[in-house]
Amino acid sequence: MWRRHSCVKVYCNAVFLFSFLCLTLTAQTADISEAIFAIHYKGAPYRDSRYVVGIQAIPGRVECAYYDYGGEGVAYHDTESKNFGSGGLNPADGTYLNEFRMDEGVDTSYTKFHDQIDNSPYNLVRPSENQLYVGWTEPGEWFNITVQVAQASAYTADLLYTSNRGGTIAVDVDGRPATAPISIISHLQCCRCCRLEAMAPLEQAKESSDAEAA
Repeated sequence: MWRRHSCVKVYCNAVFLFSFLCLTLTAQTADISEAIFAIHYKGAPYRDSRYVVGIQAIPGRVECAYYDYGGEGVAYHDTESKNFGSGGLNPADGTYLNEFRMDEGVDTSYTKFHDQIDNSPYNLVRPSENQLYVGWTEPGEWFNITVQVAQASAYTADLLYTSNRGGTIAVDVDGRPATAPISIISHLQCCRCCRLEAMAPLEQAKESSDAEAA
């Protein structure tokens, strides 16, 4: 038996992303095209020796840095193959945070409060120290996150972000648009929390007999 989950795709345009905080709203169903996408999707939930959770749960907090395995064109698209955070801004020194996913194209880093940028006096929301995030985003980049949905519902998301030049963000669910592009305003490189004013319908995770082991 296997459990089918939803795949959330996040499209970025010049926004530094930290994480989603998802809240349940009203019930809504999904259609057959979403089920087909989920069956054929080749990515896999991220996990490592420290992060052992694997599939992230909704409702709940979804961490962008734990985007799926699968590589360029499957789990993500990035305009550069180099990770400008892990192994770049954060030198490869054998530590988990500095080398987190450093061989992948998605640019990842973590919050530090010993410099002017992360410790900005303009912050409206203060993330926890050592919070992993996706940054250095460019127009057209995206990444996928596999999630386990407790209840078929329409969800809204609160996005914790930093932006020094503005941009847009949009979300797909199982290959279909869940939001239109939403404008993100630059806020002096400070950390803010923004609610995505659009519903994202997600289908409940459920058992399927189609892939039952022999």
